[in-house]
Amino acid sequence: GIRLGLSTHSYYEIARAHACAPSYIAIGPIYATTTKPMKFDPQGLSRLQRWVELLEDDYPLTAIGGIDVERGPAVMATGVGSIAVVRAITEAGDPAAAVAELRAAMAEAS
Repeated sequence: GIRLGLSTHSYYEIARAHACAPSYIAIGPIYATTTKPMKFDPQGLSRLQRWVELLEDDYPLTAIGGIDVERGPAVMATGVGSIAVVRAITEAGDPAAAVAELRAAMAEAS
C-alpha cells in the first residue's frame, strides 16, 4: 500500500507530523548539507537520539541530511530505523560502489 512519510526539522514540525499519524517520520538535517538550502540548523546526534527515545515506539524514523559512509554508523547507533542519503551517492565518482560501501558500513554498524 501507500506510505505517507513526513519530513521534520524542529520540535514544532515533529508535533505537527505526529498529529497526522504518518507511516514514518524523517528527521533532519542531522548534519549540515549542501544538497539544498536549509533554514534549519543541523539537529546533531544528541537531538536525534532524543527524538528516537520519544518516538521510536510510535513511528519508524529516518535520519537525513549530511549523512555519508563515515557518519552513517554513528547515526544508526542512535537507534534510528534508517538513513536517507543523497550527496553521498549522487556526487560519488562511482555511485554503485558508493551504495555498496554504504550498505556494508550500515550492515557492520547494526
